[in-house]
Amino acid sequence: MKMGYCERCGSVLVERNNGIDGMVPYCEKCGEYRYPGFNVAVSMIVLNSNQSKVLLIQQYGKKRNILVAGYVNRGESAEDAVRREVKEEIGLNVVQLRFNTSSYFEPSNTLMLNYAVIVEGMEPIVNEEVDAWHWYYIREAKEQIAKDSLAEQFLNHYLDYYYRRVVHLEHAGRKDAASSEELQEDWKKANIRSPFEQEFLMEARKFLNSRTECHFSIVAMDIRNFKIFNEIYGWEKGNQLLEYVDERLITYYSESADRVFGYMGGDNFCVITAHQPQENLSEEVKKVLDAENETTPFPLGFQVIYGVYLCKDYRENISFMYDCAVSALENIRENITVGYAFYDLDKHAKMVDDQKMMMEAGQALAKREFVFYLQPQVDMTDGKIIGAEALARWIHDGKLVPPIRFIPQMEKNGYISLLDQYIWEAVCKWQKSVIDRGIQPVPVSVNISRVDFYYLNVVEIFRKLIEKYKIPVNALKLEIT
Repeated sequence: MKMGYCERCGSVLVERNNGIDGMVPYCEKCGEYRYPGFNVAVSMIVLNSNQSKVLLIQQYGKKRNILVAGYVNRGESAEDAVRREVKEEIGLNVVQLRFNTSSYFEPSNTLMLNYAVIVEGMEPIVNEEVDAWHWYYIREAKEQIAKDSLAEQFLNHYLDYYYRRVVHLEHAGRKDAASSEELQEDWKKANIRSPFEQEFLMEARKFLNSRTECHFSIVAMDIRNFKIFNEIYGWEKGNQLLEYVDERLITYYSESADRVFGYMGGDNFCVITAHQPQENLSEEVKKVLDAENETTPFPLGFQVIYGVYLCKDYRENISFMYDCAVSALENIRENITVGYAFYDLDKHAKMVDDQKMMMEAGQALAKREFVFYLQPQVDMTDGKIIGAEALARWIHDGKLVPPIRFIPQMEKNGYISLLDQYIWEAVCKWQKSVIDRGIQPVPVSVNISRVDFYYLNVVEIFRKLIEKYKIPVNALKLEIT
């Protein structure tokens, strides 16, 4: 974008040849060249832990699916901006990121840097900038993303890279494929013989419609810690693990008239079984899964785990049933002593309730609904107050929300770091007001979650706060919780 005026003194710029870069805007008053500047922003292809789904969002009242994006702040690296924007907009923590590509966006004079990021969890806590969000399987995302947009360009570039580098080199072993679609087909033929997601969903619907009198079990299968397995043993061994699961499904179920199965992407498979109404559905499923767990050849910590959803109505949506089975599976992912779990409506209702609470908590930070109460610390010998502890409290719709309702969830999803920073600054601001009134402050203890050390430069944050509010260092005490 051509500059017309000097950003320092406001004088009209003239074009001058500097002998190297050609004609460059020049300020005669300052005696300096003014090279054209531009904004810098980051956009993110947000992927779930097994990289089988992409998160797309809608913003500002527009019904078009785009990527999470935001501007890079002054003094901030692009990578830090990626982590911050993902956390601020959708409340998820980035566990891995990789630069994808860049593009200049002329309408806003912005250089866009695109990253592919893997996040922890699949339940976003969105801020007020996000109207809607949805996780799409890779092929769905290609169809659903806004057409002819920069977001579509970035996504297609990533998928091209992914299939060429990961699928092509690690799975197909060829060097002459021309497109991501061809490579996808090669991968399917070379490694996974089970029906892929879309084909499976169509077959599953036909299967359910042909057995209207039956009850059904929907089993989501996942290899525990598959990404770590690949890092330890390599992609070739990871391939063998996938192919083993695939081969077992084909060997045991391909001739069965009572089952359909398919590959859902990443390290995920699904099996749907028809049961006679008189059968004890949960007991039958348990027998099968117990037998599977006894014969597994997988190393400890990398076994196949199962989430089960039981259905008595063939008309239920298959994607919904699969998602419920995955939800059950998530409850046991970290417990290596448990191999399967059934979908529990009460647990799911609590998860939904917790999620709603976290969405409200994210908005509450923006609305400044969080406050701190001071719990005095008293010298028992003379009754004097010698300090205090700042306790975070949430006043929502005029009512006090018990800390047990939001603190554990915030610690679990990393949101506690945003709350902690909010309280730290509020305490520093209050201590400043005490000093300005001529009162000698007593030390106030603030909590630091262990999670904060993972996401934040805690020492630097406190250094800046003390400098900003000009309070003595001993006005604060730090307690690690």
